[in-house]
Amino acid sequence: MVSLVTEGTPVSSHSRRERVASAVRGRAPALVGYVLVAALTVGWTAISHPATVCACVGNADPAQFMWSFQWWPYAISHGLNPFVSHVIWAPYGLNLATTTAVPTLAIAVAPITALFGPIVAYNVVTILSPALTAFTTYLLCRRITGREWPSVAGGYLFGFGTYEITQLVAHVNLFAIFLLPLMVHVALRRYDGDLSRRAFVIALGALFVLQLGISSEMLATSGFFGLVVLVTATLVVEPARRPAVRRLIAETFGAGLLAIVVASPFLYYALVANGVPSGPSGISDVYGLDLLNPFFPTRTTWLFNETFSQLANTFEDADVAEADAYLSLPLIIAFIVWYLRTPRRVLAKLCLVTVAASLFAALGSHMHVAGFQTLTLPYDWIRSWPVVSFVTPGRLVMYTTLAIAVAMAAWLAEPGGRRSRALKWLTIGLVAVLTFPNLPSKLWASPPTNPAFFATSLYRRYIARGEMLLVLPYGADDNSMLWQAETNFYFSMPEGYLGPYGPPQYDNLSVVGQMGGGTTVPDTQEFLAFLRMFRVRHIAIDQTVPGMLETFLQGLGFRGLSVGGVELYRVPGD
Repeated sequence: MVSLVTEGTPVSSHSRRERVASAVRGRAPALVGYVLVAALTVGWTAISHPATVCACVGNADPAQFMWSFQWWPYAISHGLNPFVSHVIWAPYGLNLATTTAVPTLAIAVAPITALFGPIVAYNVVTILSPALTAFTTYLLCRRITGREWPSVAGGYLFGFGTYEITQLVAHVNLFAIFLLPLMVHVALRRYDGDLSRRAFVIALGALFVLQLGISSEMLATSGFFGLVVLVTATLVVEPARRPAVRRLIAETFGAGLLAIVVASPFLYYALVANGVPSGPSGISDVYGLDLLNPFFPTRTTWLFNETFSQLANTFEDADVAEADAYLSLPLIIAFIVWYLRTPRRVLAKLCLVTVAASLFAALGSHMHVAGFQTLTLPYDWIRSWPVVSFVTPGRLVMYTTLAIAVAMAAWLAEPGGRRSRALKWLTIGLVAVLTFPNLPSKLWASPPTNPAFFATSLYRRYIARGEMLLVLPYGADDNSMLWQAETNFYFSMPEGYLGPYGPPQYDNLSVVGQMGGGTTVPDTQEFLAFLRMFRVRHIAIDQTVPGMLETFLQGLGFRGLSVGGVELYRVPGD
């Protein structure tokens, strides 16, 4: 049997039970090592203060995932429809299937959330995700190379590469990518004959469903690039093996159909309940890959981040959590050298196609160089398509990073003299240093704003269960999602944040935009009408923001009380 990428590596003849036991014993040290790396780097401060420090930037993005960790177990245990929540954007509610609500992860860490709270659960996911991503990539590289230490290096390059480290700042749905290498691993096992057709379809279908519950964006893009690789494989493998690749394509579609059936309730709410949604305009340019980003580091990288800070601020709207494409010059050169010299031409061509396709797509609608928009690219023709409009192009470099990590594992595993091997390992060591996370920046060690009023049971003394509470600043400008999760949904809110969308009933209310930020005050009449419309009983203001909102409410005659880190105002009955 000739593998798609191992090109002749024989399949072990041990019994299945012996192979599984041996694999567990042999692979466990790698997993433990990756967990230790994650704990000693991005997770160190959070481990020291797990309930008060977040391994993130501590803004509204992590807060929405903390809310989601609390919501899914709560809804299921209380017999509620988990796909629609009416405790935010009340009373209309929000369809969570169109948001980044991560049900797969929420259910997985439900015991931790119940015992220790959503902040601890978030930290567990943040620390384990790069370790699991590195480990599943290690398994994939081990499958391809048959060598231990090259596979360990390949796992590290992807699991702790710039893409993963950058997304760890705030985006759970984008850094929990440990299932993607498993999809490739399962496909290779099927191609090599280690899995039956039924086992493959069920296993891959299950991975599709689980990934849908983490990120529908990642599932959609992985399907596209997976198809690109498989179609390429039908052209580059030896003719005798092409029917096997075509069967793999057909069976992959079968796994997709199985996943659609299993995930049909989720897909109904995502695609049917509110109609086919469209993504935000301009995303294909604002968050398109800058052509210089792969060569120059940003704030998330330890070395040279200050040297190139002015240039890095031109990448992807200066969003620290999105400019994730830094590879480093040594890694780029090493990949080119490997491609030109490796005898493993099938693997080389598949990796090159993946790198080229993902980098080109990541550029978005127009080419950007140091922030300047230049050529119009083919992505501009399809950016408004229903699924494509939700894809953030710059994030597609994740596939670039994965392909290069696999290539580097293969490079390290190839035979050569002592000097050649030493040079290769020195290159990978240099890459690891150049891409090491900027731990002094505290990007993965922020205490989220979490006043005692909500973090303890103090809120029960002042507000009634189920009442409408307005938190200011509004929506994404504060951590109200975390605060509601801390109270186990004790109150409802006429606001929320699970991405840039809310129910249409709120869209035409100009006062909604006036209440954000805490640096301006809303129109008096519109604000009072908002309170009446949504029957707001109390208003809570974060004491860490400027006092303009307190002055505004006091001018309306509202009486405030400073308690537990918030200013609490009761709305008069009339």
